[in-house]
Amino acid sequence: MQRLGRTRAKRLGPYEWRLRAEANKRRAYERLKARMAAAAAAREAARLREQMEAAAAVMTAACHIVFIAWRRPEYARQTLESLARHNSLEAYRLWYALDGAYAPAVRDLAEQAGFQGLYVGDGERAGIARTYDAAMQALRALAAPGDLVIHLEEDLECLRPIPMAACRALLAESDVGWVRLFGRRRGDSAAWEKRAVLGEDVLVGRSWWAHPPTLIRLNVACDFTAGIKDESQSIRRSLKRRLRCAWLTRAVFWHRGVVRSRDLGGTT
Repeated sequence: MQRLGRTRAKRLGPYEWRLRAEANKRRAYERLKARMAAAAAAREAARLREQMEAAAAVMTAACHIVFIAWRRPEYARQTLESLARHNSLEAYRLWYALDGAYAPAVRDLAEQAGFQGLYVGDGERAGIARTYDAAMQALRALAAPGDLVIHLEEDLECLRPIPMAACRALLAESDVGWVRLFGRRRGDSAAWEKRAVLGEDVLVGRSWWAHPPTLIRLNVACDFTAGIKDESQSIRRSLKRRLRCAWLTRAVFWHRGVVRSRDLGGTT
């Protein structure tokens, strides 16, 4: 048997050896390609599984409303009354954060509306950005990392129910980092993608402008500071993750310091 095998091998010429070598290379290449395809399929399945788990977490995450106030009790009263008029607040976890120079009447109004103290300043005026920072640091110790957070200021008015189903559906998408609830948009609309999500008309695109009121995912999607402009380190982190902003073109809130457009969906 061995002698016949050696005799057969000796009878192969250079051309036959080259054909055999090329066939072996093709088989090795096909095996490598199959392994690479299997690895790619496994990575894609893991990515889809992670995305589905993240989406499911968004749909069931608790939502916190953080009311940031200073010393304008009449404005605070209108903000809290309009919020309660349009929304079932039992579905939210309610907190207030007060600047150090707050008016006691503002605190009383927040507590009467069912809000709990999250942060209260030390007596000196700190401003919206520092108050927001302190409130978010306190909230991180109480909330789960993927919880949703809406922060409001005392000079906002709620115009309609917060469309939480549409907001959750938007945040469940892997490329959407935060949802803007104001309805007014800065910049060129041509660069924004138009979508319709659960009855809401939405524009999705890049935005450096992160002014309240905004819905974010705590420590997951974005973690920016209210009132801070383009230089915010947190906004840059969000953009590095390729996250985009979703704008509800029909306003949920409006700011008393801004003249309303005819439909509260215009641009500036």
